[in-house]
This record gives sequence, C-alpha cells and structure tokens, in this order.
Amino acid sequence: MRSIKFLTLITALFMAASAAMGAVTIRTTGVRVGDIFSIEETFPAGTKSATISFNGVTLPLMPDGSGKWSALLGVDLEAAEGPAPLTITHTLSGGEKYAEEVPLNILPRVFREQHITVDDSKVFLSDEDRERANRENREIRAVLAKTTDKRLWDSSFIVPIKGRYSSPFGLQRYYNGEKGSYHSGLDIAAAKGAEISSASEGRVALVGDYFYTGNTVFIDHGLGLYTAYFHMESVAVKEGEMVGLGELLGKVGSTGRSTGPHLHWGVYVGGVKVDPLSLVSVTKNLD
Repeated sequence: MRSIKFLTLITALFMAASAAMGAVTIRTTGVRVGDIFSIEETFPAGTKSATISFNGVTLPLMPDGSGKWSALLGVDLEAAEGPAPLTITHTLSGGEKYAEEVPLNILPRVFREQHITVDDSKVFLSDEDRERANRENREIRAVLAKTTDKRLWDSSFIVPIKGRYSSPFGLQRYYNGEKGSYHSGLDIAAAKGAEISSASEGRVALVGDYFYTGNTVFIDHGLGLYTAYFHMESVAVKEGEMVGLGELLGKVGSTGRSTGPHLHWGVYVGGVKVDPLSLVSVTKNLD
C-alpha cells in the first residue's frame, strides 16, 4: 500500500527581498512526488514578464491585472525526495531582471504494484510496432513541449467521466510478468460508449489513433498544462477546436493496449506527468 506524508494544505513562504520582490505563496495538497501545485507572487508595477523554473522545467507566470502572477507546476513521478528549490525570475519594462530562490521540499510517496495480462503483441513488440510506438511517442512529446503563453481555462477542473477508479496514478505496472513503466494517469472504468467530457476549457492540441493509447485526445489548457484522454471508442472533436468545461470529447472504449472499456485520464505540466486528482483538488482550492 502507498505510504504518504502530507504537507499542510496551504504553505505560505515569505522571503526578505528588495523592493522589486514580492511575497510568494504556494498552495498545494502536499508537495509530494507526482503532485501538482499552484504558486503565486506579487510583482511591482512595470513587470512585463515572469517565469518559474523547477526541476529543469521553466514555465511562464500569468498576471491577473492586480499585480499578482501565478502558475501551476508539477513534481515528476520519479523526482528525488528532499530539497528542490524554485527559481522565480521577473523582468521590468526597463529590462531589469530580478531572480529569487524559494525553498521547497519534495515529500516521499510509495506506489503499489499492478500485474496485468494483455496480448503478447502489446508487450513484446515487433520491429514494425516498436518503430510505430517510438514515432508516436516523439509526436506526443513534441506537442507537450509547446507552451501556450496564456491561460485558457477559467473553471476548476472536473473528473471527465463518472465511474470507478480502477487504476490510480503511479502504480508500478507489470505486463505479462515484464516490468513496465509507472502508470501515468488515472483509469476510470465505465461502460463502452459512455460520454467523456473535457475537464476544463482549452484547445484541442492533438487527436490520433496510437499503438498504446488507442484513440486519443490531448487538450491544451495554456501555460504548459495539458489533459489527455486515452482508449476512446470514438472522438467527437478536431485539432484546433476550442472546448468548454464539460464539452463532449468522445466516448469510452478499449482501443490501444487495454483490458476493457475505461478512460485513462492523464495530466501534464511542462511535460511532467502528474496525478489528475491533485489537479482537481488544487484548482478547486483556487476558487
């Protein structure tokens, strides 16, 4: 069973700095491996841009018009525990740059194992299938590497379908006895043909039929945040479309490497895989 240590629901970090610096607030369900968290800082008038760097990922912060800038970040599933400082940089209209380091501590998280039996062709790939899977992986990574410089979502994120959580985020999976990767999303069991909704507002960034994930949709929510919907029976949207909260994306299926009808729901921040339920929790707390 997983062993989880929780951080305080809301952690506020105030740093002594020059007049050009502000107060940093981190809001999170706990800075654990695989979690997403929100950071907010107040900058002086005349700030024209700001970025945040964490564990090799740099993302823009978005202003709200009152001097507050914010962003969502994620802790990689395989990140090392312990100190992992954030670096926040902002640039004033005159070109002056200021940087500050914010201490952060990543807490441990232990995940269960899961043993799955699938067709051997989905585990021991032919040369043709391996080439296809690698090509598709590069295509998906290229999409996730793009960062829209504004926030596209307004509503708190919702779970995109009702159903039993059949496989939680982070399981160490074994396929036909062979060790695989960690489970990068949340599996929700549902009847074939059940409707899948968009978790929040955004733009359809990618639609495709892939070896592992079957019929797939990726939604860009801006500022490096994406949600993913795998194993769909059918897709109801096209690339480039804007979708609203709860809008129909497609229907539940069992395409790709799948053992039965379900939705695999994934969340990525700056290309980092994070627990979808932590996104629901964090954005609810931002209301």
